[in-house]
Amino acid sequence: MTIKINNNAPAINAHRNLLLNDQALNRNLEKISTGLDIVRGSDGPASLVISEQLRSQIAGLKQAVKNTENAISMVQTTEAALEEVNRIMIDLRKLAVHASNDAANDKFTLEADQNEVKNILQALDRIATQTSFGSKKLLDGSNGVNGIAVGKDLEFVSGTTETAGSPKEGYQVKIMDLATKASYLTGDITQDVIDEGETLTLAENGRSFQYKTSEGQTLEDISKNINQLAKQNNINVQSTISQESKLLFTHQEYGSGYEFFVSSTSPGVIGEKENEPARSMDGTDIIGTIGGMQATGKGQELYGRAGTSLSGLKLRYLGDLADVTTEDENGSYVGTVLVRQNSLTFQLGADYKETSTFNLSSAFARDLARGISNESGYKSIADIDLTTFQGAQDALKLVVAASNDVSSLRGRLGAFQKDSLESTANYLRNSTENIIFSESTIRDADVAEKTAELVKNQIQLQSATVAAVHANNSPKAVITLLNSVQS
Repeated sequence: MTIKINNNAPAINAHRNLLLNDQALNRNLEKISTGLDIVRGSDGPASLVISEQLRSQIAGLKQAVKNTENAISMVQTTEAALEEVNRIMIDLRKLAVHASNDAANDKFTLEADQNEVKNILQALDRIATQTSFGSKKLLDGSNGVNGIAVGKDLEFVSGTTETAGSPKEGYQVKIMDLATKASYLTGDITQDVIDEGETLTLAENGRSFQYKTSEGQTLEDISKNINQLAKQNNINVQSTISQESKLLFTHQEYGSGYEFFVSSTSPGVIGEKENEPARSMDGTDIIGTIGGMQATGKGQELYGRAGTSLSGLKLRYLGDLADVTTEDENGSYVGTVLVRQNSLTFQLGADYKETSTFNLSSAFARDLARGISNESGYKSIADIDLTTFQGAQDALKLVVAASNDVSSLRGRLGAFQKDSLESTANYLRNSTENIIFSESTIRDADVAEKTAELVKNQIQLQSATVAAVHANNSPKAVITLLNSVQS
């Protein structure tokens, strides 16, 4: 055994271990008091990085759940208003049906119906104006795809959430070919054929009727009677007298896919043989471009191609190219369409671009049942007039279309709430739970484990303290040795 007085190595060693045990005890107490196993970066750099990322994700998921719940509330508010709009449509339909009962109505009855229509339409516009969620208007058309068509006979019909807004100058619309109707021109129908009793058959979509001519009738009589029978049998084909004094059968819808069949008992009138059915010449769809891009034609309507910025855009051209003066190799310029994309965008996730959009159309009377062909020239249900029989009939047609549009919007809202919002909310809650569990596994302290470590650290600290005391007492032997030398 050696005794040194300049450096007490055992004491230094005991002091170092005492400090280490004290630091371990303090860290242990810190983890127990905070409940965290990773308090600072030095406790586990990689674990801290992962934990902080998970914490950020958890905060985003919790906010996304709140966003989804707010969106559900907005959808429910909108649908509640549309439910009242549907009720208004029912009342309008009852009035139109009542006004169509021409035989039992008089002038004063029809005027009363029309006055009620005006009040109902005012109520409809109030709903469109006042329905809101906070300060955001819901049914005034400001939360959908809005468009303005500049050009005679050119109409903006609709757009979807996929439709991009147009540049400031808008989209130029050019038409190369107009839509036509399916038609069939008969052969010569002489007076002798008519007098002998010619039987004509007209068929469309599984429905058909026969008409037999009688002696003394004219082509005008035959055409008129056929048109009446066609209407009674819900066959959408009308007959007229052509310039060649023949019967011209024409489908009332523009475009391809509206074929019909005609036949006659005499050869040469229709077909080369007796009772040989003849198929109508199919109609053609409109052909044109929107914004320089080829559009898809269906009847008189042009659709933006899927996969392009015009996807979902729907236009209608009802004019005649004879009046168009601006023309080039790409077609006749018929107007310009300005499109503004204002669809609602909901942030339903915790990360970039985890959004969902919804297009809320206008509920104003002027915007319902637009573009429905009718003899009264109504552009929407805002124009309906029940004071005439034809007006009431056309009003009924428009009200049914408007009711279908509103019901369709409610259906889309219901599907959006159920399949997008509620489903997303459930998924987000489940994801939040799982990520919280993952973050807890990485960062939270196991208190039972830390308590056991605390007892160990306390014992080690006490042992280190005792060792330090003994190590500090060792140099006292030098004094004893020196005293013995002096004596």
